[in-house]
Amino acid sequence: AAGRMLGADFDAVVLDLHGGLDADVLGVAAGFVRGGGALLLRLPPAGAVPPVPERLVIPPHPISAVGRRAWARLERWLPAPTGEPAPVLPQLRSALGTSEQTQLVDRLVTRWTTPGGSVSVVLAARGPGKSAALGLALARIPPGIPVALTAGTARAAETALRFSGRALFRPLDALLDGGEPLELLVVDEAARLPVATLQALVAAHPSAHLAFATTSEGYEGTGRGFVLR
Repeated sequence: AAGRMLGADFDAVVLDLHGGLDADVLGVAAGFVRGGGALLLRLPPAGAVPPVPERLVIPPHPISAVGRRAWARLERWLPAPTGEPAPVLPQLRSALGTSEQTQLVDRLVTRWTTPGGSVSVVLAARGPGKSAALGLALARIPPGIPVALTAGTARAAETALRFSGRALFRPLDALLDGGEPLELLVVDEAARLPVATLQALVAAHPSAHLAFATTSEGYEGTGRGFVLR
């Protein structure tokens, strides 16, 4: 179920590993953590080996053949305990972002406020940085311009919406039907959508400024497939 939360971010994430180590879930959980936040792993007692996820078993080998190498590697990677853990405290963060985000925001706003349609593609490494930049750019678009932000789910667009400070989310179905003319349509986590759906969005809004943003590698979807297509 963690995959359904992609796009969200938190100051602290607790992952319970008593039921076994799933590397995909560990990677997803790490991606939820905001800069300066903490990923807390709840482990079984030292020396205890949790069960192996059944999906790691490849027939005809039994589950006993999987071994505990992945768990042993995790234990070696973790830092040694140093007494009482430090408390997890809220982080003070700048709302301005990095210099790279600032450049992206400026370029997007310039393109989106120029007459005529356009298509922009934003590729980024894993994390909420691109979504935050989208939101900052959307916040600078004059309120009178018809704008919509969409994604596979409303949660996937959560970060961009928060930084935009505006209620811009529209479900995909409403946008594929055409409806009211848009001057700007932004699609976040685009790699999670079929290419045919993205093409249908372009066809439904041929004169709008379009922006597709996605992670090119990671757990949001087949980012490399998006890049190649």
